Amino acid sequence: MIEIIKTENIDVIHAHPFFSFYPALFASQITKTKLIYSYHGFISFNYLNTVSLASLFKYSFEVGAVAQLHTVSDSGIKCFNNLGYKNSVYMPNPIDTNRFSNAQYANNKKWAIVSRIDADKISEIKLLLLNKDKYGIESIDIYGNGSEIENLENFIVENNLSSSVQFMGYCSDIYNSLNQKYNGIAGMGRVVLEGLAMGFPVFLMGYGKLSGFVTKDLYHKIASLNFTNVSTSDTNFEMPNANEILEIQQEVIKNLSAAAIMDSYINSIQSADSIYVNNLSKIYYEL
Repeated sequence: MIEIIKTENIDVIHAHPFFSFYPALFASQITKTKLIYSYHGFISFNYLNTVSLASLFKYSFEVGAVAQLHTVSDSGIKCFNNLGYKNSVYMPNPIDTNRFSNAQYANNKKWAIVSRIDADKISEIKLLLLNKDKYGIESIDIYGNGSEIENLENFIVENNLSSSVQFMGYCSDIYNSLNQKYNGIAGMGRVVLEGLAMGFPVFLMGYGKLSGFVTKDLYHKIASLNFTNVSTSDTNFEMPNANEILEIQQEVIKNLSAAAIMDSYINSIQSADSIYVNNLSKIYYEL
């Protein structure tokens, strides 16, 4: 890594979890190259509770060896604030507005769930299938795969849902699979962002609960949560009108397009500097 930094004249190292952080940290210190770290959720911090390198990880932030922390949600900023680290930057995930350009949704009361089908997701999928009629949804196609397929198949049969729910399997092209075929898309996180960018009605679910149709108000509350409902109890079960859906789409394109986020990213890292500390390698040796 050090050789590449010198040969290619690298001026920023951007590290991601997990243990690749440490060689990036040492290469940064040895070559005096600024270091950025991306927070990928609670595990990006909590995994260190089980290893001896936890103290070095935390120390590198405390002394400023990490120039900036980038996080797609407020939770990352709060987590590192507890270390006394103040160089956290909210850097939302971008959306490729060419790949997920304006699409047409059909007023056919047929929705698509796009989700992993595993132990983390199955409870909210079941909730939506059981309650879909309350929300004006007549049928649902499920795009995704995972370890709980058989569990969900049995659930659908046991609750007499076979005539209105179908499995579509894994899909690598959500845009063309949904365009002009569905009334809306249900999911969490990236799925919500992609659906909003396409101009679709979107139903937010996750963490074992249903938050409902994404309105402008709900959008503003979940954007800084990486489009999840992890820490909000807000719900809305009335679908927004076409004008409101369009306004949300326009806001997504303006603020979260890849070009907009790249500009923000470049401006942010240009203003950041790492502090180079002589004893970091000594701490590592002692550990």
